[in-house]
Amino acid sequence: MSTAAEGTGIAMLIAVAALIIVCIAMVSMARAVCFIVSSRDGRSQRAQQMIKVSLKRTVVGAVATAVLVFAWSYWDCARLRSLVRPADCDSVQSADGRYTARSCYLGSEIILQLYEGSSERLVAERTYGDHSHDPVRLYWKDGALQYEDGDELRTITLPPSIYDRLLAKLP
Repeated sequence: MSTAAEGTGIAMLIAVAALIIVCIAMVSMARAVCFIVSSRDGRSQRAQQMIKVSLKRTVVGAVATAVLVFAWSYWDCARLRSLVRPADCDSVQSADGRYTARSCYLGSEIILQLYEGSSERLVAERTYGDHSHDPVRLYWKDGALQYEDGDELRTITLPPSIYDRLLAKLP
């Protein structure tokens, strides 16, 4: 599938999801108003009850959306990592020989993998977009590996953090 078709498909999916969310919100709002004005007695209590229920639903919806966005992002990066072939990669070893950085090119995406030199065990990984098509520039500094991500200089601390090590173990 082409990148344009995939992008259009994702945009359409987002538009349909937004339309569904708006429809659900409108129906919920209409039901809440009907519940509140159903009788004169206890309107303020029913209104407070509906506010609490609406806040709970909003928080749960926001958390669920954040989890889904994180899962989608992780899945997309994992899918890219599964496509890596050794022929698409360049390797650079640190001056002290403790680490090896491997940068792999997948179109406009770059996957940077950091391995411990002695065991060749993956200890950190980054996926980022690069539309310049220039070779990856890596800078080995004291206690850090730096790489260019667009106009910014990003850093992987050496030794990598526990978070980096845990993420590197995931598929």
